[in-house]
Amino acid sequence: MIKTRIDDAITEYIQALLTKEEMSEEDTQRLLDKSREALNVDSIYISEMLTDRIGHVFTHVSAKIKQFDITGHQIILSRDEFNEMISSFDEEGFLPVEDDKLKDDYSGRNLCYGIKRGQQYEALVGLYVMDVNRVWTEEEKFAVKKLGRAFPVLSKVRDLQARMSRGSGIRLFMIIFSGSMISFAL
Repeated sequence: MIKTRIDDAITEYIQALLTKEEMSEEDTQRLLDKSREALNVDSIYISEMLTDRIGHVFTHVSAKIKQFDITGHQIILSRDEFNEMISSFDEEGFLPVEDDKLKDDYSGRNLCYGIKRGQQYEALVGLYVMDVNRVWTEEEKFAVKKLGRAFPVLSKVRDLQARMSRGSGIRLFMIIFSGSMISFAL
């Protein structure tokens, strides 16, 4: 596996996740902030598919310029647009959305990776820069993939934490990450 500039931030997040009773929104925000800074991008986001409508909502955003924080912004699509988006993911899970407008006249480049649960896309994780000439490196693509693969695992760990009691002895939880196994005693 490729080592990326965000590996330490993800590992720190996972370790915190496993030692806390409950993760807060601030913990997720800290992971995104550290990842955005390490990758030197203008924003990094998680957008979850809506269940009551066709589209998605930006649930977590780290933006270098606060006016571009689009947390809570919904993108509503027609059934045809949604089906076209879903069918556009490539074999690696990337959505080929390169040139994009964030707000008003600000154009940039977007690197978007689909987060799947089973065979369904349930969220997107992406990087955005306000530089239409930016070319994404393999390391940046791999970093976005790691974030995309980490978030479903992290939500499962949160669910597991909620069900486990700390007084019931030591349980071993293993996460496969970056080609190595990380073990934590709970």
